[in-house]
Amino acid sequence: MLKENWRLVSRLERLGDLLIILFSFFVAYYGRSSLVFWNKALGLPPLFEGEELAPIATYFIVLLVATLTYSVVLQVLGAYGSMRLSSHGRLLWVSVLSSAIVFLTLAATLFILKLDLSRSFLILFCTLVALLLAAQRFVVLRLLRMWRRQGKNFRNIVICGVGEQAQKLAGQIMNQPELGLLVRAFVDLGGQTPERIEQFKRALKNRGYSVPVRVVDGAQGLHRSLTEYAVDEVIFTDIVDVMPVVEEGVAVCAEQGIRTTIAADLFSVGIVKSGLSYFGDMPLIHFQTPPGDRWELGVKRLIDMVVSALLLLLLTPVFAVLAAAVRFGSPGPVLFRQTRVGLNGRLFELYKFRSMFVDS
Repeated sequence: MLKENWRLVSRLERLGDLLIILFSFFVAYYGRSSLVFWNKALGLPPLFEGEELAPIATYFIVLLVATLTYSVVLQVLGAYGSMRLSSHGRLLWVSVLSSAIVFLTLAATLFILKLDLSRSFLILFCTLVALLLAAQRFVVLRLLRMWRRQGKNFRNIVICGVGEQAQKLAGQIMNQPELGLLVRAFVDLGGQTPERIEQFKRALKNRGYSVPVRVVDGAQGLHRSLTEYAVDEVIFTDIVDVMPVVEEGVAVCAEQGIRTTIAADLFSVGIVKSGLSYFGDMPLIHFQTPPGDRWELGVKRLIDMVVSALLLLLLTPVFAVLAAAVRFGSPGPVLFRQTRVGLNGRLFELYKFRSMFVDS
């Protein structure tokens, strides 16, 4: 039933995207003249070249290329997948990025075919599509989440683990009913003990988890849960100490065609962040201390290089005086060189004006 609902929503989204592209094309074509009018009326710089566009039939090449490119790009970016865990920011990013790619594709196509079409029309067209695609997905996401709050279109999941990660995940699911996730059971892969289970239930209660908790034991308990409930997904948490059992559990799920997910945050260490990448077809999990390879570090590095280059240029006369003073102050080289340890233990050569006697 879930897959049927997802396919229906996906088909409706594709149809909606096609209608948005057609609508934006005609609005951009016939609405550009009004923009030219207001551009003149307000005395703004000439942002829109020319008074009128060529006949609309000339622009059908734009509509054809854009429709094909949007369908491919949106598919690649995952726009037609499940939006259950999507954020508004991601939906906006997909819409804007797809329109930027389509704009570049259109510009390249017109350049290759040597077609002189209005650039302002292309900008208006792609901007309209980006805004309407994002608006459409915001509305769909809101409607789906309203539907899920009423207990419809939910996914049955089983959480394998009774540790900190399982508690945190269950609490987040409980506090976000709009996700439409229903925890059917917890699986203790490490072997049940009454004290351990009671401690786990108390921890869940402290996190506001008010749904009855069912805990089963090991891979056999997981198999019984999959048989008893129509489970859509199994999530493995707290797996560091139970790796062999996790492998057996994944195999049990694979036999029944059930999707499995493993928490990438293998170690509950607050100062370490994890990420996932692929080397060929092998998934790799990376752990790094913040801030890692964030874009802010790249910006800082760029600022450091630019400011350093400017200061070196401005202080060149001062450096020349210092070099002369060092050279004539005592025998030896002007610059002192030394190997130092830098970022991640890498060695680098340090240069400074010599401030001591040679061999002192």
